[in-house]
Amino acid sequence: MNLQPIISVIVPVYNAEQYLKRCLSSILSQSFKDFEVILINDGSTDNSLGICKKFAEKDSRIRLFNRSNHGVSATRQFGIDNVRGRYCIQIDADDWIDTNYLLSLYTTAINTSSDMVCAAFVREYENCSKKSSMYKAEDVISCIKSLLTFRAWGSLWNRLIRTDIFRQNEISFDVNIRMWEDLAFVLKYLLFTNRIAFCYNTYYHYVQYNSSSLCSTIHKYDVVSQTVSAIENIEQFYKERGCYELYKKEFSIAKLFSKQRLLFDSQYRDVRKWLAIYPESNRYFCIFLYYVFCRYIHKTY
Repeated sequence: MNLQPIISVIVPVYNAEQYLKRCLSSILSQSFKDFEVILINDGSTDNSLGICKKFAEKDSRIRLFNRSNHGVSATRQFGIDNVRGRYCIQIDADDWIDTNYLLSLYTTAINTSSDMVCAAFVREYENCSKKSSMYKAEDVISCIKSLLTFRAWGSLWNRLIRTDIFRQNEISFDVNIRMWEDLAFVLKYLLFTNRIAFCYNTYYHYVQYNSSSLCSTIHKYDVVSQTVSAIENIEQFYKERGCYELYKKEFSIAKLFSKQRLLFDSQYRDVRKWLAIYPESNRYFCIFLYYVFCRYIHKTY
């Protein structure tokens, strides 16, 4: 094993036995070879650990960690705490990647001197596949604004990032947040980047039909409290670093998105509670509806 690989691939695993072989096979068959796999079994109750062990025995690039169930944020944090690569990327255990995925992202990062490279992705349903359109921000500031207004999606699994940036600037996951944890991490990371790039010639395959994934387990919690907590976490980070005023309006929109289920989802609907959470943001409701409409008509991620 190369003790200092170029890329570290973090794979959190929770009850993914139906999909794990496909995921790991797609990673190990990459045309780019200089990488390691941080494989973290987060207390799976199925045969996921057994599958992890078999793959780890066959390929020395895999470093397997077996832990009790800590949840998605703690598992992602454990992954970045253990990376050795100059770059890293997260891949969920029920998804898979194209053969040239790592090569394309790394080449783009080098050729454009970018601190973050975003890849295109395909939503995989049981009966069909749909390519998703990326919102291409012109610069870092517009990228941050697009994420806060939900024109873009703050996922980590289609982003190659530099290890030194999140380590030097103490960017981490809040283990108490179990939803939008990746959005929070990406928005913190972007504050310290100079350039971002986009890669359209390879795809991440994002599975939509696994109900037992690590990420899906957040739904046993109060979803609204989790999304609100995520925005509070990001807001505090920006205020501490003196960057909040530049994005104050966009944060108001993000706050409205964080509590939107209280209006639009019959399972959570509570208008009084909606009015009480982030009341200062309610005056931006019309602008918020505009962004909701944009997402519905022109879906970008």
